Amino acid sequence: MSGTFELDENGFRVLSGFLRERFGLHYPPQKRVELEKACRRAADGLDAAEFCRRVTSPSGSAALQRLINQLTVGETYFFRIQAHFDALKNVILPGIYKRRAAERRLRIWSAGCATGEEPYSVAMLILETLPDAGDWKIEFLATDINTDFLEAARAGVYREWSFRKVDDYWRGKYFEARGEGWQVGGEVRDIVGFVRANLLDERDNVLAAGPAPFDLILCRNVFIYFDDASIARVSALFRRYLAPGGWYVGGHVEPLVFTEGFDTVHFPGAFVYRKRTAEEVAAAPKRRRPRERPREPLYKRPRVSELEKMDRLVAAGEDARALEQLSKLSRAREDAEVCWRMGRILGNLGRYEEALEWCRRGVALDKTNAYVYYIAALIQDEMGQNEEAFENLRRSLYVEKDFVLGHFSMANYHRWRRDEGRAARSYRNVLKLLEGRDDGEEITGDGLTVGRLREIVNQIL
Repeated sequence: MSGTFELDENGFRVLSGFLRERFGLHYPPQKRVELEKACRRAADGLDAAEFCRRVTSPSGSAALQRLINQLTVGETYFFRIQAHFDALKNVILPGIYKRRAAERRLRIWSAGCATGEEPYSVAMLILETLPDAGDWKIEFLATDINTDFLEAARAGVYREWSFRKVDDYWRGKYFEARGEGWQVGGEVRDIVGFVRANLLDERDNVLAAGPAPFDLILCRNVFIYFDDASIARVSALFRRYLAPGGWYVGGHVEPLVFTEGFDTVHFPGAFVYRKRTAEEVAAAPKRRRPRERPREPLYKRPRVSELEKMDRLVAAGEDARALEQLSKLSRAREDAEVCWRMGRILGNLGRYEEALEWCRRGVALDKTNAYVYYIAALIQDEMGQNEEAFENLRRSLYVEKDFVLGHFSMANYHRWRRDEGRAARSYRNVLKLLEGRDDGEEITGDGLTVGRLREIVNQIL
């Protein structure tokens, strides 16, 4: 069957409702053109009416899978979002090893794994940080609904673009040259098992995940496709499957999904969730409803600056709201403090070129502001511009030799490149700079405190 493909109003309503209910994929009217383009690519010569009938029918699995493979995005690379991998390497994985040392069993779930770079990155970290990994039972589940992605992940062959954050050490140790690409070595591939599973399908997840809880769940940049109802359903799934004391790592721009029974743990450049144990829940103080009291006169309340309001939104994971409000503020005032915050928010949202432009504007306005160089370094690191990132990190310390986040990032830089001597010196510099400062003092207003940073460094050392 063939014909012109035009998705009419009823077809769009039925199809978008089906995708939303079945997969959590949210296509409001403003995304109609995007959905229609994907349908046209997946239709395989069918007209719109027949294609929609097959996709939504119980026996339409082939047409439906073709459409799903067109709708989901697989843009990723190894060690994407450096702050997450710093947290995994420095704190999260070592803590899990310690907790599971008796049974020597480790369970991890990478949900929405795309073409496999994320789970393989974590698998390489495990081999790097767990000396006796061969003596452990490691169960690493990686799931996605896109069968094309899963086929590529199982093959494990990647081109240069996937390595824009990877130095020669990783390729030399864990990959083998294959034609124009590089294949993940068997030692890494053997750790990860790839399975098709729809996060909104209870049967899919039960079959894939099994009965045992997970020590670590990663689901990064998946919720951006979901509406609030779907996020709530999947969050409940992860809550059930995460072990007490286990960790959840989500995407930079995704909403806060866990409150009751979880701690939000801040790291430099990122926050993650840790599920409390039964003992921790029992020991937690019960919340009391605050008593009503008259509102104080406005002139008695401490004044919060506009920039502090933006920082609080960022700390709460509300980058989109922060961007909207900071954009308005930037039209009234433009200085380095506004510029680096614009760079930070846009970087969190993945709008890297715009973020770097704001950092350049910040440098032009104030060449002595360490944060504009530091934020630029974080963004360039995410873009795989490793040399440029290091240079901006170096500049941040040149203009402010006591810049604590610069020293911490420099320590991580040396540690990733296995220069343990320089890394240790930089970490000790951080501790020295934190001496005498109050544990509750916030650093850059994004939720990271002096006490938390001190704790992280002490765990590493």
